[in-house]
Amino acid sequence: MSDKSIRRKMRGNIAWSLRHVHKLTYREVGMSLGISSIRARQLVTSCEASDRQQIIKITCDVYRTNAHIEALGHKFVDEVLALCESLNGVSK
Repeated sequence: MSDKSIRRKMRGNIAWSLRHVHKLTYREVGMSLGISSIRARQLVTSCEASDRQQIIKITCDVYRTNAHIEALGHKFVDEVLALCESLNGVSK
């Protein structure tokens, strides 16, 4: 990440925090950051959209992993049963 994108992300996080944690209006957020209220709204909205996309990506990764495990589950169960049978000398 470049310095410019890091600063942009940090500024968006500060704007989001001022808006939602400290319950300031967009006008007050803009005044504290030295920008217009319209730009403050854009920063907060952009930060929220970025967070939403990150959450969606993580959720998809989890579901993809769970689906993969479920798809391979029967193979693991068969291997465990075969191992137990070989160790105990008992067959089904």
